[in-house]
Order: sequence, then structure tokens, then C-alpha cells
Amino acid sequence: MYNKLLPGDIFLVSDTNYLGKTIKFVQNFWLLNETDYSHSGIILNRKGDTFEALKRIQKSNLNNYKDRHILIGRHRDMHISLYDKGMKKIEKYEGNLYPFHRLSFFLFPPLAKYCGFLDWGVCSELTC
Repeated sequence: MYNKLLPGDIFLVSDTNYLGKTIKFVQNFWLLNETDYSHSGIILNRKGDTFEALKRIQKSNLNNYKDRHILIGRHRDMHISLYDKGMKKIEKYEGNLYPFHRLSFFLFPPLAKYCGFLDWGVCSELTC
């Protein structure tokens, strides 16, 4: 199933818990079209290992989402040296608690954009 995955691919998945539903509500408030996705992460290898913001920023695996619709994406210019460069910038956050306080910034999108320097990001910011 994962043999086409490459390091640096990203995934989107719909979270059905309270936090996921809240994120989808805020996203849909600002979007013209409704979104099905509320969580994202970075794919580390062909085994489906991931780097994502869960309760902590941590490594996980796509198998945790096997009963959900998963969208996989790849930037057309992604290559291993670009992946390595990006991971070096964010892997220092591994183990940090999920920054729940940052979610309130997304109620007014410019806040999220201009306050991004304050600390580590939520899942969508990690994948960017």
C-alpha cells in the first residue's frame, strides 16, 4: 500500500474527535468550499512513518488512520535534500506538547500568519 510514498510527502486526514470537528468548523467558516480534512502530517518513508502534531509533536504511522480517507500529496519540486533541510528545521520540536493555544489564532487568519514566530506550530504549520 505504501510503496509509492516518498520522504517529504504530506497527508491529510479527517479527525472525527471534538478537536477535529472544531478545526473543520473554523476552516469551513473561512473557505468558500467545505473541507473534509482537519489534520495533516509529513511522511518520513515508504513504511508510512509520519511526523505530526498529535497530543505531542511526534512520530507516528499512517496505519493509525487505516479506517479513514487519507489524501496524500507531493510537491512537484520535492527531493531528498529539500526534505532533509525541512526536517532539520522542525524535528527540534519533537516531544513538545501540541500548541492548543495557537488554534485560537485561526479564528482570524492574519493572527496565525503573523504570530507564527511565537512557538512551534499546529499540524498544518508543521507540514508547510
